[in-house]
Amino acid sequence: MEARIERIWSPRVGEREVLTDDGEHEVGVSEAVEANAWLIGDDEEVIVVDPGEDAASVLEQVGDREILAVICTHGHASHVAAAIEVAERDEAQVALHRADRLLWRAVHDGDDPEIEMADGGLFDVADVQLEVIHTPGHTPGHVCFIDEDSRRLFSGDHILPRITPNISLNQFDAEGPLAQYLRSLAKVRDLETSEVMPAHEWRFRGLAERVDGIAAHHERRLEELLAAIVAHPDSTSWFLASQLTWSRSWDQYNGFLRVSAVTETAAHVVELVERGLVTSSGGDVPGYRVVG
Repeated sequence: MEARIERIWSPRVGEREVLTDDGEHEVGVSEAVEANAWLIGDDEEVIVVDPGEDAASVLEQVGDREILAVICTHGHASHVAAAIEVAERDEAQVALHRADRLLWRAVHDGDDPEIEMADGGLFDVADVQLEVIHTPGHTPGHVCFIDEDSRRLFSGDHILPRITPNISLNQFDAEGPLAQYLRSLAKVRDLETSEVMPAHEWRFRGLAERVDGIAAHHERRLEELLAAIVAHPDSTSWFLASQLTWSRSWDQYNGFLRVSAVTETAAHVVELVERGLVTSSGGDVPGYRVVG
């Protein structure tokens, strides 16, 4: 029986980083942010990709088909909150990359996924075979899946058609997250793909062009940040964030929005350090200055 792909759309109001059509860097734009769950299979069986937060919607769409597995591109709550409930209906197993276990446990304390995904792993359903591609950056354990026959890429939050994923410094990363993310972009750029199926917004074509646009966006951001460090030597990431271009004035950023902007700035500062352009004073709250 021929396999098919079905999208389950879960609208919610969220605040995300947005790369606008004119290239402006925005964080915290309030808009309806849909989270996509994907069903892959036929009339008898399915695999669920990124079940989201609403188990009832997923199970309604699945109907009486057997759920073989629930596979998650990464461990953020908006993509995995419903994973256990969806999987339990048919005693299916949940799959997640091990590097996102801490994120998972913030949502599902005490119930770890049964399958630890790794780069090159395979999942089979109907006549579809999905290959796992480890793409750290947005999270340490982020993965994409590619259908080896149709060449559809299920990109999670790694590559989105309009907005850019948040890349923030956090305690889970052994190396700078932006370096990981840019390397992961390059890893998938030249894949032969027929279509990209992201975890937000809409499916699209033109993978290489979109990857190039996102990478160029981050390079522009690094240039702006380097200029701010030249103008304000020994400044912290917190101060430097206030010197960058955002979608609104800095004094309008509070709470989670300000923390997100600062942690994203910190990830870019670390990238400048790793490139040898900036030095850190060290300590718990380091300041930064340009080399030389």
